[in-house]
Amino acid sequence: MKEIRVTDFETDWGPFTSFFEDGSLICLSRHKNPLLDAKPLLDRFVKEYTIVGDGAYPPALEVKRQLDEYFAGQRRKFTIPYTIYAAPFYKRALEEVAQIPYGEVASYRDIALALGTRAYRAVGTAVKHNYLAIIIPCHRVISSDGSIGGYSFYDGKKTKQRLLMLEGRLFSIDE
Repeated sequence: MKEIRVTDFETDWGPFTSFFEDGSLICLSRHKNPLLDAKPLLDRFVKEYTIVGDGAYPPALEVKRQLDEYFAGQRRKFTIPYTIYAAPFYKRALEEVAQIPYGEVASYRDIALALGTRAYRAVGTAVKHNYLAIIIPCHRVISSDGSIGGYSFYDGKKTKQRLLMLEGRLFSIDE
């Protein structure tokens, strides 16, 4: 049985909850009930697990530190060890998204073409199911027409717009 370490912490952008397996981040949540975010991932990929609350877990404190630096404009890249639990194509898509530099954007189409496919909508589905939002910067993925596109993390497009503005990109959520 796998032990999943769960830590709640506060940032300037509000509360977060981290989920770790063997020292590797597997989910980052801002949900009022964070287990609702993590449960589909845990049930599908980890299967047998026990949840352990750990407010002083060093890897989680490192996530908090790096998020605080990012939100203060002092960090451009995260160095937190993480594991992407996803179907093979979705995992490849998220690995490609992880390569989008700070302050840059790429379209769902760009990601699909980088993977050698035209499966733009499948890339959108992969991004929608990113359990490591912000760490894997799915907020940097936009629509092919240059509009902001969707965002399923926390407060949707408002959060995406705020993250892009933090990185120096201006988008209207009405686009």
